[in-house]
Amino acid sequence: MAQIALEESSRELIERLAVERREFEAMVQELQSRVGRHIAREFNEGAVALRRGLEGDITAAGLKAAELVEKVHRAHTRSTLIRWLCVGITSGLGLFGLGVWVGAHFL
Repeated sequence: MAQIALEESSRELIERLAVERREFEAMVQELQSRVGRHIAREFNEGAVALRRGLEGDITAAGLKAAELVEKVHRAHTRSTLIRWLCVGITSGLGLFGLGVWVGAHFL
């Protein structure tokens, strides 16, 4: 009789442990799912913030590059203007000198 009661108690205990184990596994799965969703949400928020920061940096870099291009353009335009002004003055003086020489020798 004690043997039968012990076997019955053992069987009930094993069944109860099996049920508890399944419930525990279900809770662990739910917890993993929640944690996964939370981590995904945090990751997405971080990625969005990073993307916004990078877009801001790219915009700022583009503005700085445009400013530098404008400065280089102005510098090249000024030096080109000075160069051609010097060429014009030199050519004008050369033509004037040639005119004076022609006038002094042939007129």
